[in-house]
Order: sequence, then structure tokens, then C-alpha cells
Amino acid sequence: PSPEVLLKLGAAWLAANEPEKAAAAWERTVVLNPGDLNVRQRLAETYVSNALLDKAIPHFEYTQAHGEVAQRANALRSLARIHQARGETDAAVEALEKGIALAAPGAGVESVATRSSPSSRSNAHPSSVATARRSTASGLAARLPRSRTCGNAR
Repeated sequence: PSPEVLLKLGAAWLAANEPEKAAAAWERTVVLNPGDLNVRQRLAETYVSNALLDKAIPHFEYTQAHGEVAQRANALRSLARIHQARGETDAAVEALEKGIALAAPGAGVESVATRSSPSSRSNAHPSSVATARRSTASGLAARLPRSRTCGNAR
């Protein structure tokens, strides 16, 4: 089948509350047209909404590497939420910092990165550092544009 047919099939399966079958149809579309960012986005959202975060990551990473600026920023935000849901605070902060740099060059990412760099926290108590990183992740997430993706990954 053509990518269009597979997209429609996936949408039909999703409407029938069959997300696994929808994702399977969209995965086939990705195989046929790996550069289609819209398909990858829909597929990643399906995975996230069904708590299949590992399967969503490669599609967000591809979008982050190949998308337009807004798509890249939203993919990074989605990746950050996945990392945050997994308790991977450093990875979440890193993704958010990259997203902010894309969304608003010069918007203060440098100061956040400097404040949270290993050298600036070398004398800090480990629990203080962890609390600061979680706070930084939450604050950075609020600065990125809102996206429909990863809303359930918090």
C-alpha cells in the first residue's frame, strides 16, 4: 500500500482505539518514507500516549536532527519530558537547553548551563545539586513552546 493508505489505516485504527495497530501501520509508512516528519510525529505521540516511551525516542530524535527549527524544539521538549518521566534529570535538562537555544537564541541558556555545570557545583552537596537540576528542568520546560506531544509523560 501507499504511504497515504497506511496513514489512513493508522488513523482508522487509532479512532477504533487500537493504538498498537495504528502504530504498526505508521511504522510501515516510516519504512516507505523515512523522511516524513509528520508520520514520525504521529507515531511518537501514539507511543507516548500508550506509555511506550522507548519506541517514541528514535522518532523524536530523528525529528530533532532533521526538522525545521520549531519541529526540532518541540522534539527536544518531548525528549526532555520522556527523560524527566524516567528520572533522567541531566538528560532532560540537556534536551531543554538545546531546545531553548533553538527557540530563542541568546535567551539565557548560557547562564543556565554555566550555573549547572560540573565546575560550578563541585562544592555543592549532592542532594542540593539534584534538587537544583530538577528545578532547572521544570523551569526550562516552561520556557519552551507548548506542544501536544508527551503530555502524558510527566
